[in-house]
Amino acid sequence: YSCTDDSCSPGENGSDSLSGCLITPIDANCDDGIDCSVDTCAPGVESDSNGCNYFYDHSQCTDSVECTEEMCTPNGCESTEIPNFCDDGNVCTDDVCDFVLDCQYTDNTDPCDDGDECTGIVEDPDQCEDGSCQPGGDVCPETVAEVYAGQNYYAGTVTITNDADNFYFIWNADSTWSSKEFHIYVGRDRPAKSAPGKFPYHANLAENVSSAEFVIPFTSDVDCGDLVYVAFHAVVSTNEEVCLESGDCTTSGQTAWMSGPDAPPKWHQWGGYNHYEACCCAGFSHLNDILENNAIEVEYTAKTGRKSVNTQEAQELQQTLSEMLDYPASAIEIVSLVDNGDSIDAVIKFLNYGNVAGSTMVQVLYNTPQETFDEYGLENFDIQTIQTNDFDVYRNYVSSEDFSSSSSSDASSASFIQVSILLSFLVALLF
Repeated sequence: YSCTDDSCSPGENGSDSLSGCLITPIDANCDDGIDCSVDTCAPGVESDSNGCNYFYDHSQCTDSVECTEEMCTPNGCESTEIPNFCDDGNVCTDDVCDFVLDCQYTDNTDPCDDGDECTGIVEDPDQCEDGSCQPGGDVCPETVAEVYAGQNYYAGTVTITNDADNFYFIWNADSTWSSKEFHIYVGRDRPAKSAPGKFPYHANLAENVSSAEFVIPFTSDVDCGDLVYVAFHAVVSTNEEVCLESGDCTTSGQTAWMSGPDAPPKWHQWGGYNHYEACCCAGFSHLNDILENNAIEVEYTAKTGRKSVNTQEAQELQQTLSEMLDYPASAIEIVSLVDNGDSIDAVIKFLNYGNVAGSTMVQVLYNTPQETFDEYGLENFDIQTIQTNDFDVYRNYVSSEDFSSSSSSDASSASFIQVSILLSFLVALLF
């Protein structure tokens, strides 16, 4: 074998006892020039014709890149990508194993699924953006119709949407228009007459508001996918002169109608109605911002001579607001009541009642003049927007009965309110 040094050396250590030949392996004679291989001269069954054996030692290969597997080959150290090693589970990134920089992730704009059945349509699908799946168009888009006062004065919009049980009408006034009287029609049949007073749903609020939300329950003959006819009417007023481009102006109250193409000729001089399909999708995520703002935080001057905040104080506040707003006490929940000495802080939650959303009553309270609060003994009444609907953040509890079940059917019964133990004791128990 060419890798051995052969000599005739009888008697030498390692020489053949019969022939006297001494065969000495020389590993250097087997050098294949591959750094990661272990080259030995070992003539035998597994050796090549030169008597050399070559072992590829993969441990000699390392590129410090985690997403690759290093192997010793006849070409030296070679790296191959480990399948799926760089997969971050995010469909909105292209995952690449770079043999120098390791795993690299690049945002893509591929179609995706945000997991919300209410988003993503053919014309506007869910799509990747900035590394995350962004919702596409609404599967159940809202219907938005303009509202006109006195035929020509733009008075705002009404937005119509629904969930599995209710239609929702959201009115937002334009400019200085406001209203406290509303009439709504929803039905499988077209409204026979343009007589708002005969519409099936009405609301008369204690004060004018510039925005309001109304809840209209599905009737027994309405289900998801059904077509209904809708009409919206309000008696509006303005505190300022409103003028058209033609120069015509008004400062008086007006009747206002939702625009709509479905009304036949002579149904009304200018009012209209529209059709609407009750659309349903799992989760109804498009309703997340509707009816949310149904609670407020208030502060008012405490009555003189009282000893402390108690059950009676909470009940009186509830009853006073009920009388002042003409809203059932059972649909007014006192979430918390805190005694500050000269003043009292309260968190008040309004539940839906009839066709009026609790959020609408918050708007009514905002638009109630201070003189009215004074008349009802709520002096220096200050209203603040509540920052969270997680009412558990309020430590000094006045617990009240849950009226959600009664508000949908009979909200006439008075709520029962019970003062909890002292704040310090409650904190001690909690912590």
